[in-house]
Amino acid sequence: MNLETIPQDVAKDLIELINSLKGIRYDKMVSYNKTSFKYVSLDAIYKRVKVNNNFAVMEPLGTNERGESALKVVLIHKSGTVISSDYYRLRVPENGSKQDEGSAITYTKRYAIGSFLGLCTDEDNDANPTGNGMPLNPPPPRDHSNKSTKSD
Repeated sequence: MNLETIPQDVAKDLIELINSLKGIRYDKMVSYNKTSFKYVSLDAIYKRVKVNNNFAVMEPLGTNERGESALKVVLIHKSGTVISSDYYRLRVPENGSKQDEGSAITYTKRYAIGSFLGLCTDEDNDANPTGNGMPLNPPPPRDHSNKSTKSD
């Protein structure tokens, strides 16, 4: 996305929209790989955007510049001003089923709109103790100083 300036009325309404999303609640839970986390559903995000009445949101499917299946976020202001993202590539396993494709579309839509609107759409579980995230006790930081032990 590349926005230099937008009309003042659009900027005002966009700020109002973004501020109205503060405190959006995690409304779903998933268990995956021995851990569970809560997240904001795509439906909950769409409902909150629609309540604003100044914008419509779309996430059309298409292809990116490399010809890969992708989608973008498009926010249309009531004035006709359009704000859109770059394409988010869909990551579907090779030989994946239609179910895999549908899951990839929904997952990408949720993360794309969340990123586009500055939302944290799920709990941060990078440091989970299952061994699948960051280690609980990371190694101490390395000393990268260029101290010379040589005397002249």
